[in-house]
Amino acid sequence: MAELFYERQLKRLVHEMSDEVGLVQHSQGGVPNPLEHGYSVDDVARGLVVLSRVYSRFDDKGVHNTYLQYIKNAQKSDGFFHNFYEYKNGKWEWRDEKSHALQDCFGRVMWALAEFTGSQYPENEKQEAEKIFLEHLRIAEELEHEEHNTSKAFTLLGLSDYILNDYDLKTGNRDVKRIIETLAENLAEKFHENKEDGEGWMWFSDKMTYCNPKLPHPMISAGYALKNRGILDIGKSSLDFLISESFDERGIFHAIGNNGWYPKDGEPAKYDQQTVEAGDMVEACVDAYKILGLSKKAKLNSQLFRSSSPKPLHKTESFGDYEKYKEYARKAFEWFNGRNIAGKSMLDSVTGGVYDAITEKGINTNQGAESILSYLLAATKLEELN
Repeated sequence: MAELFYERQLKRLVHEMSDEVGLVQHSQGGVPNPLEHGYSVDDVARGLVVLSRVYSRFDDKGVHNTYLQYIKNAQKSDGFFHNFYEYKNGKWEWRDEKSHALQDCFGRVMWALAEFTGSQYPENEKQEAEKIFLEHLRIAEELEHEEHNTSKAFTLLGLSDYILNDYDLKTGNRDVKRIIETLAENLAEKFHENKEDGEGWMWFSDKMTYCNPKLPHPMISAGYALKNRGILDIGKSSLDFLISESFDERGIFHAIGNNGWYPKDGEPAKYDQQTVEAGDMVEACVDAYKILGLSKKAKLNSQLFRSSSPKPLHKTESFGDYEKYKEYARKAFEWFNGRNIAGKSMLDSVTGGVYDAITEKGINTNQGAESILSYLLAATKLEELN
């Protein structure tokens, strides 16, 4: 595969969109504007994931420590994390939000801490991140009782990464695996409550909304981490369903638009298509290719997978189509390069930024943090196919 040329985007992230506080949330056009829009722990967390993946090849000038400090400062007494740090009435302060509004943030932070812990950064820095991760496991477990599937999914992805890097064995911590089982089984229940038989609706709720690939993705990772065939199968089935609704007959990726989303018994909204959906699809498909490939090659259904609950949806041979995910990952990535509904690149060759969305009127040319992060998360994950 050809080299991924994303160094310009990395430099913009580190040198232009990050400062001594964190990662600026939004830009007006290509110009970051911290006074107007402030900072978000959602973005800082994802920035930490990106830097964790490129440490050995890119000098971030210590920005990862800025991101870690932001996360430490964002900790609340109830175990969640503040999200927005903003300038109001002449001073900087955390926005006062109820904890139920911070669950997705919590999940993304846990994912980031797990990826950083498994990175090549110095051991003392990784231990600092791992300490925060372990201290917040009790909140992760409580997410079972919440309604938001995405917060459980983000958290589940981080916990699964932690297990797959064998950090639970190094620390002797047994809570992580138990919480993975709890969250994965909860999402499995949601899936079975909403799915239809045959070729019908195969999703975790009655509507697809935002960050859709981040629901099947952690089920695949968790299923492999737990050696649970039933959980893995739900991840595969739901990802296959999402793929069937997201690519047209030409192989062009169409993100579920946020102007109406995709209700069961309805039609997927064409607009506005957000960068995060394309990025998340790349990440989900790369990991599906890797994990399902391993599962097929090792014949894990009989040799390693335990007796699973819930009951698997497919026979083992269904893993034989794992090669397709590599191609879907590449096609989803091409969305950024102009193979999309607008036929235009989402990359600004001058600023190195990434445009925010495709709307019915054309490209939204603002270049916020989520957009460049989505591109970089996709690019760094796609490299794993080499």
